[in-house]
Amino acid sequence: MRKPRHAAEEGVAGAETDRMPAAPIRLLAALWLAVLLFTVGMIAAGWPRYWIYVAAETTPQAWLESVLLVLAASLAALNAFASALESGGSETSRGLGETRAQASRSGVEPRAAVAGDQPAGSRRRSRGGGKGLSSFVDRHTAWGWTLTAAAFAWLALDERFALHERLRDRYLKRTGVRLLPWMEAGDWLIPVYAVCGLAAVWGLWRLLGRAAAPRAFFAAGLLIALCAVSMDTIDIRSLGKSSERLLQTIEECLETAAMTAFASAFLSVLTGRLSAWYNKASIRRETSD
Repeated sequence: MRKPRHAAEEGVAGAETDRMPAAPIRLLAALWLAVLLFTVGMIAAGWPRYWIYVAAETTPQAWLESVLLVLAASLAALNAFASALESGGSETSRGLGETRAQASRSGVEPRAAVAGDQPAGSRRRSRGGGKGLSSFVDRHTAWGWTLTAAAFAWLALDERFALHERLRDRYLKRTGVRLLPWMEAGDWLIPVYAVCGLAAVWGLWRLLGRAAAPRAFFAAGLLIALCAVSMDTIDIRSLGKSSERLLQTIEECLETAAMTAFASAFLSVLTGRLSAWYNKASIRRETSD
């Protein structure tokens, strides 16, 4: 006997909500624990020269940062793929809606629609009738995630091969221009990265959806990244050796935490999508029994 849709949904919610959220929590906990153990391990391995495996551009800590950026780019790409699938599903749902409307006008009883056929992302877009940037981002989530993946992939290349440091030391430094009094001459690219990131904040905020966890991780990552960028603008050659090493070590640890937070935000969005798809499939199975 077919169960009412709302009864099936309640049954699935009661059966699955206790089990499904545990997986993303474990993934996030494992990610943060692995990053913490790696960072503490590098500091301990070099002690009392704690900076030796952390502070420079070619240390194991820099390798970890590039891996985290690649992870963030990959998760953003998976979210782009999922958004594209949801957009395709919404087009199919609209086509089915038109078919049902035509059948109704012809006097044929249309099949009852199962609530939840339309993906969560498209339902948000249909409700969000606002204008401007918000509505544009809501209509082009797949492209937004694709651009995010490309940006983090570029940052991964920069981190792995120290691109902005090489450009600064070989070309920009010769100009002798300082953007701020405490900055090194020619050190322009990090502030440019910061400005581009701040310009994209609202779009990324919309891409993350309304769930609390992705936005909390993103906000934390943004604040930590701003602190790290601010420290990176200081001309370390103006400091003593001990202060320079301490500053660079703290900066690298902050960068690592920020990258982990961004990857966690993207992972939370992806696992939320997968959980929603899983629950919808379960509801459909319940309603078909």
